Amino acid sequence: MFRIARRASVLVLAGVAASLFAAAPAQASIGTCTVTPIGSVTVSAYCSGFAPSSFRAKINCFTADGYRTEWRYGPWRTAGGGTSSVVGCQNGWTRVGQGYDAIP
Repeated sequence: MFRIARRASVLVLAGVAASLFAAAPAQASIGTCTVTPIGSVTVSAYCSGFAPSSFRAKINCFTADGYRTEWRYGPWRTAGGGTSSVVGCQNGWTRVGQGYDAIP
């Protein structure tokens, strides 16, 4: 009787261990990303991937005083989540570059 109970518990433990290691976690993917200008001083970014990948829009602005450029960043968004990240330059500044940052 004791041998049967011990053998059954070993089989249950083996089944639990196999189920823990059988399913591999899904891999994140940033997907395809697009950056779209909105007017002359704002950009929108969107990436079509899957969570937990994330992205944000970024814009390089030429300051109103004409002496420097500054990168500004939109909020982080989840890839494939249906929401774009949008960022703009301050009033009087000019857009000179754009892009996105991503965490796959």
